[in-house]
Amino acid sequence: MTSIVLAAALAASGTLAAQQSARLVVTSHATHLDSLAREPMVVQLPSGTLVASGYSQTIASAWRSADNGVTWTRIDTRPEANGLLGNSDVALAIAPDGTLYWAAMVFDRSKGEGVAVNVGVSTDDGVSWRWTTAVHTRFDDRPWIGVAADGTVHLVWNDGRGVHHSTSTDRGATFTEGVRASARGGSSAFAIGPHGELAVRVVPISASGNIFAPGVDQLAISTDGGVTWRAVAMPGTRDWRAFDDTSAAAKTTPATPRWEEPVAFDSTGALYVAWTDRGVLHLARSTDLGANWHEQGIARGAAMLYYPFLFARGDGDLAVTWFSGSGDSLRLNVSRLSARRLAEGEPIALESFGLSSRPEDPNVRSCAGEYAGVTILRDGTVAVIAPVQNERAGRFGFEFWRFTTR
Repeated sequence: MTSIVLAAALAASGTLAAQQSARLVVTSHATHLDSLAREPMVVQLPSGTLVASGYSQTIASAWRSADNGVTWTRIDTRPEANGLLGNSDVALAIAPDGTLYWAAMVFDRSKGEGVAVNVGVSTDDGVSWRWTTAVHTRFDDRPWIGVAADGTVHLVWNDGRGVHHSTSTDRGATFTEGVRASARGGSSAFAIGPHGELAVRVVPISASGNIFAPGVDQLAISTDGGVTWRAVAMPGTRDWRAFDDTSAAAKTTPATPRWEEPVAFDSTGALYVAWTDRGVLHLARSTDLGANWHEQGIARGAAMLYYPFLFARGDGDLAVTWFSGSGDSLRLNVSRLSARRLAEGEPIALESFGLSSRPEDPNVRSCAGEYAGVTILRDGTVAVIAPVQNERAGRFGFEFWRFTTR
């Protein structure tokens, strides 16, 4: 069990934490079973339709809901139906005109490395898709996709030779690669601000964990659409020993699990990053693209906290998920923050366990990836999606919740 910690000094500044506490209460919950949805995401289209995505060992999948997540219909993503060739990391983005973009990574599980990134485009709320291979290189890994206010599509990924950036001005039909956002490291997260600002979270792990770049732990920021990039130091400190084979401490002391480290812009252009360290979930906010940060530990727990995910909108209206504990005590946590109020939901015990096809125990609870997706819907409810991964019972799919603040 984790508990929220508020700092009076920071709350008084009106930058991050709340002056009142509230609760996040579940207003609806659905379990959809058909295909595993590891590392799922969910977005809401201008029509109100929800689209969710995730992946299994063999294929990336997507689903639509026209009733705020009560029921879901699987989108036919077989290659012969829509041309999708993806079976790993996925990302969703919506253009101002409602066009939906889906980036999907192709992973060669026999070699343990990525081989391509494909981008799908849908103009009919996710019913049908047109697909393009954006990049096809050894070690292609962790794509993220976003759309700027002018309709330009931005794609970032890594391949062990730094973080790459491509753009498309023809609705994803073609992509043109520009300068790298970073010469080293991996593409941990990506966000686009209201004025076209680009922010990439750059971490030392890349190429599906095959390459480690010591000392890389930063943001890459661009204010000219990716023509130029500058490195910005991250606030706080993080422990990457779990990936550092040269670290003797990694072999003797527990290291915080980490991979995706979220970054987000709100509608005013404020930039947010979140991370966990030593049993604390940290959140930092910058109004000058990382020149200065306001930082606060917003959650603490006796158990380890890890794998946060973040969504921002409005003027500092945030939703965040993270995991705590392990084994039988593993829980998914969700909170919503603003300058006025903070609301915390009850920790959730997921129906998610290890896979025998991975080096995992099907009897032990698992996160089934490195985050649980979260967004804030137009009706003001917080939407959270997480995998159902229960090999023993033959149950695979996802759970979807909507929360309201009370």
